[in-house]
Amino acid sequence: MLLPPPKGGHLFRISDIPPDPEGPVSAEAAEALFAQMGAVDASSHGAEHEDSGGMMHRTESLDYGIVLDGEIVLVVDEGEVLLKQGDVVVQRGANHAWSNRSGRNCRMAFFMVDARYASE
Repeated sequence: MLLPPPKGGHLFRISDIPPDPEGPVSAEAAEALFAQMGAVDASSHGAEHEDSGGMMHRTESLDYGIVLDGEIVLVVDEGEVLLKQGDVVVQRGANHAWSNRSGRNCRMAFFMVDARYASE
C-alpha cells in the first residue's frame, strides 16, 4: 500500500486501523514502515510525540479522512482530538499521527490529492 498519492494525482482508500501496539514504535521501525509505503521522507518520529505511538508523519497532499466505524485520536503538533463515527478531518501537509486507543479496529475512508507544502 502506498501512502502518498502519485505526483499530480489522487487516491482513495478505506483502511482498518488496528488498536495501538503495547509500546511505542522505534524511530528505525517507523522510518522502515513509511519507506515500505513509498513515503521515505514522511516520518517525523520524535520524543515530543510519544503519545502518537511513534508514527508522526506528513505528506505533500491534501487529505480528507472520514471515520466510518469506531473511533480514533488524531495527534497533531498542537494537541489531539478524538474522532468518532461520522467525523471528517481535512488537512494539508499537517504533521500528524493516528492513535487507536479504543481496543478495536477503526475503519476510515481517505481521499488524498497531491499538493505542495506551503512556504515555511
